[in-house]
Amino acid sequence: MALLSAKRASLLREPLEQAIGRGDRFSRQALFQRAERAGWTRIELAKLVAYVEFFSGEGAAAYQRVLDGRLVAGDLDLFVTACTHCYRYDRFQEGYALLKLFEASCAGFPDDPRFYSLAGYIALAGNGSVTEAVAYFDRALDRNLISPMLLVNAYTAYVEAGRHERVAQIKQLIHDRYDDDAEAQYALAFDELSRDYYPEGFRLAEARYRMPELSCSMNDTLLSKPRWQGEPLGGKRLLAHGEQGLGDVVMMARYLPHLLELGADVVVDCRPEALALLRHNFPRCDFVESALGVPVKASFELWVGMMSLPFHFDTTADSVPAVAGYLVPPPDSVAYWRKRIADLAASDSPRIGIAWSGSPGHRWDKRRSIPFDVIAPYIRACPQARFFTLQTGVPANLPSNLIDISSEIVTLADTAAAVAEMDLVISVDTSVVHVAGALGKLTWVLLPHRYEWRWGLTGETCNWYDSIRVLRQSTIGDWGGLLSEILGPRLRQYLGDRVRLQTSA
Repeated sequence: MALLSAKRASLLREPLEQAIGRGDRFSRQALFQRAERAGWTRIELAKLVAYVEFFSGEGAAAYQRVLDGRLVAGDLDLFVTACTHCYRYDRFQEGYALLKLFEASCAGFPDDPRFYSLAGYIALAGNGSVTEAVAYFDRALDRNLISPMLLVNAYTAYVEAGRHERVAQIKQLIHDRYDDDAEAQYALAFDELSRDYYPEGFRLAEARYRMPELSCSMNDTLLSKPRWQGEPLGGKRLLAHGEQGLGDVVMMARYLPHLLELGADVVVDCRPEALALLRHNFPRCDFVESALGVPVKASFELWVGMMSLPFHFDTTADSVPAVAGYLVPPPDSVAYWRKRIADLAASDSPRIGIAWSGSPGHRWDKRRSIPFDVIAPYIRACPQARFFTLQTGVPANLPSNLIDISSEIVTLADTAAAVAEMDLVISVDTSVVHVAGALGKLTWVLLPHRYEWRWGLTGETCNWYDSIRVLRQSTIGDWGGLLSEILGPRLRQYLGDRVRLQTSA
């Protein structure tokens, strides 16, 4: 009641979050009625309702309430709460709208690292830019407004911007102040991995099991069960958990035979789209379908996240197994897609699988995906080739030489069989790249200026797949420059070489 008498929703923010998190039972209506009787204003009442909704898992309704009522104007606590929701659930465009609304109501930015941490990250992943993101982080670092979350978020932006002096500063701050912080250690892992220092990078990446955001990328119901720490596996039933994205599962499936060699009885849980492809290639493993937050429906004695397998097998940049290809599509998928592609394109026409965008829900989709209207003219400019869509979300009015097969690609087995019929795959960083690389198919992966540890920082070769060529923007955000070269002179040379090889044969 003392807090209600203050008539400010922000004072109830922490007690409400704790009570709802504990599962305490209370009447929302009674709380709101008490606030009304205490003389709360309409705006403060709306904020109170929003806090209850955010902490009760009703984030979409709370976000809309905050946006419609412009409730974050001048209210840092509500801004942090609402943007944290957007941050956790990869709703960065919505977060960016709140950021602009909050800024418009402030004479100056608050002296609070929470603001800069969220603002910089949301600008990078939402509708802002790398330049805008690093401006927030520069201001925070210059004013010594430091927190572990700020350093973790700033690290990504500075790597993308090529601000090496700031990257070094962040690494030193983490070592000096936050050496035991899980998120900070995870950020350092990507620095080590991107420079091909795999043993140390994968060791640091084990810190993810202690991170608050774990439930967004893996099944945290496993945490109460014994996790494999490298002990002997002979006779043990081991669950290899398909954490993170589909591409990560495909990438790490190369280690499954090594687990079997250690004497483990291996069961793998993964998303349903991957089951048919993986079952065909690893018949000695059991596979079960899984979903985040749902207990795995399989018996096991130990479990391990699949992204931990390089750590347990002491992988270095020079000892990655199966780089020349380790998957083949199932025969029934091959039979269907061989006939289907033959029906759609003459056998003498170059066949190029293409994916210009990934899932819009991916945290970095704005950076990795290419707008269709940007890439479409380059496809039209190559009429001698037949391009096939290897993604979903395909627009109407396609170029005449771009054939839409997206509605028929349901599983990764379909993707693999369709890729097998291509001469070349050109794709941004999606699961298509991993499937193509795992099949040993020649693939050109199109990347932002600096992006993702597994592709390294320089050069066209990839430690994980021999058949992949890594092609990067020369400057931040410049897809046009990259496409002009790759789908221009480079593709013409590839097609010319192909004709010459066919003629000589």
